[in-house]
Amino acid sequence: ACTNDLSSGSVEDDIELLPDDFPNASIAEIVIHTDDNAPIISKEVYLNATYHFKGKDLYPDVKGTTEIRGRGNSTWRNPKKPYRLKLPKGEAASLAGLGEARNWILLANYQDPTLMMNAVAMQIAHLLEMPFTNHIIPVDVTINDEYLGNYMLTEQIEIHKNRIAIDSKQGVVLELDSYFDEDWQFRSPLFDLPVMVKDPDVTGEAHMQQIRADFEALEAMIFASDFPDNGYEELIDRQSVVNYLIVYNLTRNTEINHPKSTFIYKDQGGKYFMGPVWDFDWGFDYSESEGYFTRSDRGLFFTDQNLPGTNFFTTFLKDPEIQRMYRETWQQFQIEKMPQLLAYIDAYATHCSYSFYRNNRLWKNNSQYKQPIEDLKIWLKNRAVYMDQYVMHFQQ
Repeated sequence: ACTNDLSSGSVEDDIELLPDDFPNASIAEIVIHTDDNAPIISKEVYLNATYHFKGKDLYPDVKGTTEIRGRGNSTWRNPKKPYRLKLPKGEAASLAGLGEARNWILLANYQDPTLMMNAVAMQIAHLLEMPFTNHIIPVDVTINDEYLGNYMLTEQIEIHKNRIAIDSKQGVVLELDSYFDEDWQFRSPLFDLPVMVKDPDVTGEAHMQQIRADFEALEAMIFASDFPDNGYEELIDRQSVVNYLIVYNLTRNTEINHPKSTFIYKDQGGKYFMGPVWDFDWGFDYSESEGYFTRSDRGLFFTDQNLPGTNFFTTFLKDPEIQRMYRETWQQFQIEKMPQLLAYIDAYATHCSYSFYRNNRLWKNNSQYKQPIEDLKIWLKNRAVYMDQYVMHFQQ
C-alpha cells in the first residue's frame, strides 16, 4: 500500500475514480524490503534486502535476495532516488526476460516530465542497431511498503556475456566523464578528456598503462594534422561514431560536450566502438531555466566554450567519409525508423498511463502526464526537420 497521502486523497483511491482511462493499468512491479526496513541513504554502502519482481502476466515472476544502494550523481540529490541492485554470487537472474545477470539499475527519471526520455533515446539506438544498447522496462517500485512511483529497470553497463559481450580481461569499457570519480582514471594529453576505466577491474599499473596507451594512440590519430587521411579508421569504427552522434543530436543531449556519461569500448585486438548510449536527463533541449522542449533548432555542440568533448567529437565531423555516412544514415532513419520511434512513444505512454498518473500525483501533486508526452513528440518531429537541414551542409 502507498503511504504517501496527497491533498486530494491517496494515490490508491484513484484506481476507483478513473478505471476506464487506463486500459493497461498494470505494469511490472518490483517490491523490495531491506533488512529491518533500513532506509537507503548511501551510494557507497549496500544494504541487504529481498526483492520480488512481479511480471503481471507480462514477464515471469522472480524472487530472491539482493543488495541495494543509491546511485547517480546529480540524480541522487533529487527527492525520488535511483538505485542499484546487486544479486548474490551464483544467483544471477533474468528480470523482465532480459539476459541473466547480477547487476541491475532502477532509474528514477525525477526531473523528466515525460518519464520516458531515457527509453526514447535507447529506442533510437536500438533502431540504429547499435550493439549492447540497454533495454528499458517500465516498473512500479515499492520499497519497505512505500510506493515510490514509476521507474525504469535496465542493465548495468558492464562487460558480461549478456551486457557488453567482449573479453572480460583484455576488453575494456571506458567512460568519458567530467565527474572523474572512478578508481582508475587519466586525463588524455591532447583533448584533455576525462577518461575512466568502467570495466574490467584493473589488475595493476601495467594493465592501466596498456589501457591508457591504446586510448592515447587513438587520440593522437584524431588530433593529428593529417587527420582524416592517416588511417585512423583502423582504430575506431566510423559507423559507431556516426550512430552515436545521431542519437545525441536527435535528442540534443548536450552532456557530450563536457563530456559526461559517454562510453567507448574495445574488444581484445579490435577497434574502438562508441557506446553504449546512456543518461538523457539533460537531453531534449533541457536548460535549468527553461526546462525541456523550448527550441528544436539549437546545435548539439557548445562551440564557444572550448570543452574537451566538443573538441573531440567535432573533429570527427571534419572527415568527409563521416559526413557522407552521417547524411545517409540519418536520411534512411528519417524515412524508415522515425515512424517506428513515434509509434513506440505512443505504445510506451499508453502502457504506462496509470503508472505515470500515480507517479505524478505522488511527486508533483498533480495528475498531469499527457501534455509533456505530446510536447516530446512535437519536439522530436521538429528536431527531425532540423536534422534534415543539418545533414544537407555535409559534403555530397
